[in-house]
Amino acid sequence: MKSKGFKLIVVLASTLVVFSNAFCQSDSSAFTIGFAKYLANKKLYPQAIYVLENLKKEKKIVAQLDSISNFLGDYYYYQKNYSTANKNYFLINFDNKKIFNSSLLKVGLNFSNTKKYDSAYWAFNKIIDRDLDSTQASLKYFSLASNALLKRDTHYYRTLKENKFLQNEVVLVHQNKNDLYYNQIIRHKNKSPFLAGLLSAILPGSGKFYAGKKGEAFGAFVPIASLAVLSIEAYKNGGIRSVPFIGFASLFSVFYISNIWGSALSVKFKNAEFNNKIDNEILINMQFPINNLLR
Repeated sequence: MKSKGFKLIVVLASTLVVFSNAFCQSDSSAFTIGFAKYLANKKLYPQAIYVLENLKKEKKIVAQLDSISNFLGDYYYYQKNYSTANKNYFLINFDNKKIFNSSLLKVGLNFSNTKKYDSAYWAFNKIIDRDLDSTQASLKYFSLASNALLKRDTHYYRTLKENKFLQNEVVLVHQNKNDLYYNQIIRHKNKSPFLAGLLSAILPGSGKFYAGKKGEAFGAFVPIASLAVLSIEAYKNGGIRSVPFIGFASLFSVFYISNIWGSALSVKFKNAEFNNKIDNEILINMQFPINNLLR
């Protein structure tokens, strides 16, 4: 059903593009852009992209190219195709200040979404302050602050906070959330996987306890301690070549090494869990004002 609907829209869009050539170019291109916006409002982004990509192939749409590139960038963004979104934003003419500056904010956001934080800094800092209105200026420095948190550049974040740049109430609400994330980041101390492994080597289970997994700590200690006792008894009774000793000692080695490795991984995963969680929260918070005020 969806396939038939998509084909119908594609045929309609193709007919529209051909039909538009029979009229005044400026009027027809504006009508086609309006149709693409209608599709996008219905969240039919692939269809809207199809319409605009076909329109962009026309040779006489230079005056509308910035608008078309901007809309295409937005629709690719909604599809989470961040690299193609940026390719379209980069087509926007520098002389078209308002759209150009807004597009750089979106480019920076896309770089932050793909963990290219240095590239995001480049995009945000390429925006010239004197060309900005108060909303764009607020978004620029809010975005720089958000990206600093994602990069864990807390010194730069504090530097940005000292500037009185937030004049937009919507942006200010989300910057206040950034302050909460900043406090969580500076309070959180990443634990050492090496130390977790070392502790477990000295006392099985202690690395798990260090990682915050207290229940697993006891569960790791008991079997390893039991196998150690059994191995010692088997050695005393039958010597190093006895079958019981070889069996218990082999099991002890497997559990002992697994305990060290597992403790190190537990800490690594615990650190990653915190960082991924707060990064997702920062990105969601970062996207909201940009999407709400610029798209």
